[in-house]
Amino acid sequence: MRRANPDVMYSYTAAANDVTFTVQPGETFQVDTAPTCGAQFDSHTGEHRPDADGAINASTGCIAVEGAKAGQMVVVHIIEVNLHEFGYTRVGKTSPVHPGLALEETFKPVRLRDGFIEWSDALKIPMNPMIGYIGVAHPDQVLSNAHNGPFGGNFDVPEITAGTRVHLPVLVDGARLHVGDVHAVQGDGEIDGAGGIETGALLTLKAELRDRPKRFGNPRLEANDWIATTGFARPAEDAFRQALADLVSWMADDFGFTPTGAHMLLAQVLEARVTQFVNPLFTYLCKVRREYLVP
Repeated sequence: MRRANPDVMYSYTAAANDVTFTVQPGETFQVDTAPTCGAQFDSHTGEHRPDADGAINASTGCIAVEGAKAGQMVVVHIIEVNLHEFGYTRVGKTSPVHPGLALEETFKPVRLRDGFIEWSDALKIPMNPMIGYIGVAHPDQVLSNAHNGPFGGNFDVPEITAGTRVHLPVLVDGARLHVGDVHAVQGDGEIDGAGGIETGALLTLKAELRDRPKRFGNPRLEANDWIATTGFARPAEDAFRQALADLVSWMADDFGFTPTGAHMLLAQVLEARVTQFVNPLFTYLCKVRREYLVP
């Protein structure tokens, strides 16, 4: 299986980034990611090097999908997320989501072993590996990998994990995927700012090309048991409205609902929450289980 070159890292997403790896549609490939801070933390050894070159959600190069044309949709299948051995979290002197809350600036490394995060001698947290950043290049924007939006980017959604398929618009030929910012676990809100447990991982992925739906807003997510839409905005209420409107459209266009019928059903079974409050735009997720997709 071919693997993307981990020697080139980008902390911004741009169409002008040199392509470091090209994949064929339907090809299974691997991406070895670094922690969000780049060289400042070695997720294989646990060494913290605060004076080394840093990064923002460093992506492993720039991945082109052969034959992808602007106006299409690329569906990224997440097959496996195999974490490195060490991770970390950190917080500054104030909470990123509650500036009035005084804290003690702390960097906390942890070991990742046997499916658990070794938080302390007394506490082990089950791992829930996820990909924080997965996005495509925009034709005329250069954005740091802190950002999110219609191109994808810094979702910070725990559902982006093994078994999930991420629907992204192709905005430039080749799509130019950027992937990174893996977490061993992340609580909703991402309240430390440094993800949950930041680490690196060997990802096994596959990219599929499809026609883009006529009513396609922000990126969509799906798994065998559910479908979900995303919203990116401030305030969080606006992000929720984006995600809700897109979910109603998806249910109407692909599952045979009327907009009224979809809205009424979602009033009973919708799962919705803010997954992060710290990016330039907040992320809202709206999700419905497939068992309810019966018009």
